[in-house]
Amino acid sequence: MEQFEDKPFEMRAYSKIELARLYAPFSVSDEATMRYLNRLIKYNKFLMDALRKVNYNVSRHAYLRREVELIVEHLGRP
Repeated sequence: MEQFEDKPFEMRAYSKIELARLYAPFSVSDEATMRYLNRLIKYNKFLMDALRKVNYNVSRHAYLRREVELIVEHLGRP
């Protein structure tokens, strides 16, 4: 079985939990993982402004490719 860390990061659309797991592989639960990524995004004013400009929908269960690009641009590669 291939290790999770061995997979290269691919710039594409991700479900929110899928991307959160990449940024917080150390979390003990999916809820904690989502809270961690949501805090990273929410408290980065420049990232939130950029996401708003591309009509980011907080209720959607996935990040579109453009949103992922902005997240990576502001937070770095997971």
